[in-house]
Amino acid sequence: MKKRIFLAVALACSALSAWAQTYTVTPSATSYSSAGGNLTFTVSLAYPATVSTVSFGAKPPAASWKYVSVGGTNVPGLAPVANDTTAPADSGSIFGFTYLSDPNTGLLPTSPVSFTFVLNYPAGLTGNQVITFRGDYRNAGVLTPVTVASVTLTSTPEPASIITQPASVSVKAGQNATFTVVAGGSPTPTLQWQRSTDAGATWNNVTAAPYSGVTTSTLTVTAVTLAMTNDRFRVVATNTSGSVNSDGAATLTVTQAPVIIQQPTDQPVLVGTTATFSVTATGTGTLTYQWYFTPKSTSTPQLLSGSTAASLTIASAQAANEGDYVVVVSNGVIPDATSSAAKLTIVPRVVRIVSQSVAAGGTAVVPVQLVATGAENALGFSIVFDPTQLTYVSVAAGAQATDATLNSNVSQIATGKIGIALAKATGQTWAAGTQEVLKVTFTLNASLAGGTVAPVIFGSSPVLREISDATANTLTAGYQDGNVTVSSGFEADMNGNGVVSITDWVKVGRIVAGLDTVANGIDFQKADCAGRATLGNGVLSISDWVQAGRYAAGLDPLTPAGGPTAPNP
Repeated sequence: MKKRIFLAVALACSALSAWAQTYTVTPSATSYSSAGGNLTFTVSLAYPATVSTVSFGAKPPAASWKYVSVGGTNVPGLAPVANDTTAPADSGSIFGFTYLSDPNTGLLPTSPVSFTFVLNYPAGLTGNQVITFRGDYRNAGVLTPVTVASVTLTSTPEPASIITQPASVSVKAGQNATFTVVAGGSPTPTLQWQRSTDAGATWNNVTAAPYSGVTTSTLTVTAVTLAMTNDRFRVVATNTSGSVNSDGAATLTVTQAPVIIQQPTDQPVLVGTTATFSVTATGTGTLTYQWYFTPKSTSTPQLLSGSTAASLTIASAQAANEGDYVVVVSNGVIPDATSSAAKLTIVPRVVRIVSQSVAAGGTAVVPVQLVATGAENALGFSIVFDPTQLTYVSVAAGAQATDATLNSNVSQIATGKIGIALAKATGQTWAAGTQEVLKVTFTLNASLAGGTVAPVIFGSSPVLREISDATANTLTAGYQDGNVTVSSGFEADMNGNGVVSITDWVKVGRIVAGLDTVANGIDFQKADCAGRATLGNGVLSISDWVQAGRYAAGLDPLTPAGGPTAPNP
């Protein structure tokens, strides 16, 4: 049996006939608001004149209902009793009033008596709310119960409303995002979450993964991606009185810690020449960089003060610069990204792949150079590339290797590997200096986006990397990788359709004559097409119009756009 709380007040009693007993409760309203509020109840008690005690109790539907006050005439006071329960199944009351005979007069207040009490109820109630009552009196030591009719309250029809708007959320990529709304109205409105990807111009219902809780007060977006950043969310609340939308300002911001997508590579260089380390990273916001150097002779990294760009250049590499170079990329989102270590080594000779820039779908002729000391007779290496980006066309001896024997192994070409063996005649060597020893031709995948970097690097399969002198001794060398970058178009290709035609020629003429303007960046690069050897000179002049005409007439081969991106100061 659950314990019960009875709050008692002692008042005097007067006589009524022994059979006249009725207890009634009248509410100030028979309906309630979903927004919450107060209700007043008037209690009328009629009882026999000879009774010594009269009790009355009330039990609201749930503990969320709270007693506020009591008023009127013959008002009983309240004295709470601990350890009672407000569980709906409990037959006891959460508070009550008891009239006891006055110890001086032995009397109760004259029947009938009445008083009022006030209850507060919470927002968000639904359905009928039933308040039950109980009553009894004690006469000559006998306790007699009195039936008291319950009061049923119905909800007042109210239009759907947004009580608490969803708030904007910022989370890291891969985490879950949660949006919450509090809606009101009677009957309780149904909810439907919607999403906008165009700053609120259009909205669509969200129904399936990665969304859950799409018809509840809490919407969860599972494992958000960077592509979702700036998506907006709102909820539509609907009941029989109509629909209302939240304000649509709840925005999802997705942050991503830095991620290195292209690591710096080892730099074997000749003494006194330039070494450049570069990193490519992605992440939200502004990326910052800090390079560190661990000398070859120690294991303690040193912060390179002022080296805070994506690339680090060492203008004249010396033995003291040999060691490991690492860059830390930050954007305020934890954790920072730390690159792998790239080594700088001083070598007596270098074999290097010369990077190229070519439009998507175009042909790239990639030279391989040997920076020789004059002792080199033969060399072998493999070239590795991504066959989804580049398609192998051919390999040929370079300008300074036409007298050498070239053997190529394309048995692994399907996986992007070419083996090269190249040798001068017995006893002969390459002269000291930079020698073009090989030319490899590729075509670029036409679907590659401008700015895409397709690496072309040295490998050791199917042919090992090795250089030999004329007496079959292995020579120490460094190997410098390269790449093919997809350009954003061709010089003078003003309409960006991959060809230079008469209309492009006319357009360059109008720009040069000042009849049309041109934006800085790629458009300026294309218009500034002369001199051809330097991909422009930062000045728009009649020479650019002449060069555009030569491209349009097919007198000069198309050249990937490059050079200055703005006029010279």
